Amino acid sequence: MFYKFVRALVYLVFRIIFRMRFEGLENIPKEGPVVLTANHIHICDAFLMAFCTKRQVHLIGKKELFDNKITGPLCRGLGAFPADRNNPKDISVFREALKILKADKVLGIFFQGTRQENDDVENAKSGVALFAVKGRAPIVPISITGHYHPFKKVYIKVGAPMDFSEYHGKKLGKEDLNVIVEEITRKVLELR
Repeated sequence: MFYKFVRALVYLVFRIIFRMRFEGLENIPKEGPVVLTANHIHICDAFLMAFCTKRQVHLIGKKELFDNKITGPLCRGLGAFPADRNNPKDISVFREALKILKADKVLGIFFQGTRQENDDVENAKSGVALFAVKGRAPIVPISITGHYHPFKKVYIKVGAPMDFSEYHGKKLGKEDLNVIVEEITRKVLELR
């Protein structure tokens, strides 16, 4: 209930301030596990990802947002969970992501890990590939372009689900993860 209320409220504010243009929303599965992944150009990208589907999106956010007395409770209330970017060996993020996907829910993640000015493959992180393969979920690529200035257009293009089921049950090496991440990056760039 809290999620739907906040989503509707923020959506209304965004509709007034920004000229959001969505394309390809029908590509997001209406049921089952799914990983939404997008490039990350602005702090508001998380809301745009959530606006792509009526399903609740459980976003992975940087730990610092959860340490704040204002944004922390808001993020938790919206179903987001923290990741410590300084501790890549922390498996609690992996466990939480798998729990979400095994419950047939939607996981949201920015494949570059943090905001980026460009879309270089070198900046992409392997977490998105690992979550999707181990969670047996399709990956839906999303491209966000434009400028977050009042009354300027922001474009959100959603691509077709990407199936990596050939990797299910396979021990994933670094090369496998890199191949998947490169393909995701290429799809997001093609959406532009």
